[in-house]
Amino acid sequence: MWKENRYLSGMRKVLDKKMAAELLKDGRTYVPDLYSQKKGRTFAAYLCLDTEDGRASFRLEFPKKKREKRK
Repeated sequence: MWKENRYLSGMRKVLDKKMAAELLKDGRTYVPDLYSQKKGRTFAAYLCLDTEDGRASFRLEFPKKKREKRK
């Protein structure tokens, strides 16, 4: 994992020590304030680390929203 990561730089984030430690330990970390170039606003998601053939790849998982019960 590199501090300067193209996947994260597109969302205006830099991989810090806390994020790297959680990714290596748990395979995912919660990241607030990711930037969406398409929508022009920020969002929050879990950044997940996957490895294939010795190469690291990232993906996003979005937290499930709580639905309100309608009356």
